[in-house]
Amino acid sequence: MKPLIGVTSSYIYSYMPKLDKGGKNEQSQYEALKSTYVGSCLFGLNDVPFNMSLSTDTQAIEQAGGIPIIIPQTEDEDSMRSILSRLDGIMFVGGNDIHPEFYGEEVNYNKGLFGTLDNLNTEDASVFAKTVIERDRMEIALMKLALEKTNLPILGICRGSQIMNVALGGSLYQDLEKCYEGEELLGHVSLEKWASHVHDIIIEDGSLVHKIFDEKQINVNSIHHQAIRHLGDGLKVTAKAADGIVEAIEYDDASRFVLGVQWHPEMLLKSDETHRKVFDAFIEASKS
Repeated sequence: MKPLIGVTSSYIYSYMPKLDKGGKNEQSQYEALKSTYVGSCLFGLNDVPFNMSLSTDTQAIEQAGGIPIIIPQTEDEDSMRSILSRLDGIMFVGGNDIHPEFYGEEVNYNKGLFGTLDNLNTEDASVFAKTVIERDRMEIALMKLALEKTNLPILGICRGSQIMNVALGGSLYQDLEKCYEGEELLGHVSLEKWASHVHDIIIEDGSLVHKIFDEKQINVNSIHHQAIRHLGDGLKVTAKAADGIVEAIEYDDASRFVLGVQWHPEMLLKSDETHRKVFDAFIEASKS
């Protein structure tokens, strides 16, 4: 029987950015859009938040032999426990920055991956929001439950890897260009190359990620401006970029499949099938 895999989703405040609540630039965009039939329809849905899932996430699970089930936004712990009890594995996907309050810091360099629309607050910026605190609360709680109350295999991708780290007491660089004091950065925000190679990573011998790829060095994409700073309890770093940025983390307990990767293997599947090995290993672990 195919394993049932829970896949987290993005939580979006509104269907379109609330341009009508912005400054001159946003107001001008709003007037132009609402005068069209399509624009007026889109803005008509703006009072209802929604969950969003990328097909690349669910297709990666399906192609590896799993059945993806999208997990909607909830902060009810009983619901989370009930969801987890029905799953064979869980994947935490990419998305917004994690609010620094969850690792004990003030907001200093929270520009977001895409930046944000001028003169719009977080909620009104919608899909361009820098942070979505409701999603942070849910996923940190869900990660803790999955780690502490289940033996489920767990895969974290990009933000999902960072959620794993923060849930276990670790912290993040709020913005690599502003905060990182190590080697010269490789340029980790390569949105135009989201589906192609950007830089190499060096993998630790004997690690789970080494067993998956059977290589000490592989090439990955890179779509992040934040990264793991201080490591969470019970985790170990098993891959880094040449500039020292953490690219993979795992549980100290090697008997369990708990893996976080900073790159996006699901976005590389069409150009480099090597990265399918991540999902093959995850699904295989979810069958046991």
